[in-house]
Amino acid sequence: MQSHRVLVVDDYADSAELLCVVLQTLGYEARAAFTGSAALDVALEFRPDIVILDLELPDMTGYEIARTLRERQDGHSLHLIALTGNTRADALAHASEAGFDQYVVKPLGMARIVRLMTHAAVQARSAQGDPRLETSGP
Repeated sequence: MQSHRVLVVDDYADSAELLCVVLQTLGYEARAAFTGSAALDVALEFRPDIVILDLELPDMTGYEIARTLRERQDGHSLHLIALTGNTRADALAHASEAGFDQYVVKPLGMARIVRLMTHAAVQARSAQGDPRLETSGP
């Protein structure tokens, strides 16, 4: 079975790179980007199946990036995961409107990463039905 490609987008480089290492250990092909513009560039070349995206970046919001990625999909299955410290209900609504499949509140421990990626991988494999937004708390 081919491993899923995961793009991790976070302006905290250490966090993004550490999450990539964890994902690679779990068998995923992972790359990191630290700004919104870099994320869009990497996504064009890398064509990820799953994107874990911080909502607050210095140059763009995660919502803008999600909308752009959804517009560029061209039939490619893409599972978007919002990763944030924001627990406000309006942020969850914005994430849903922007096209995120999951909304996850930081911090992420190993058990949560495994659950999150298992769900995302199943959804990425499934080409049927509408994406469902799932919330995950600490």
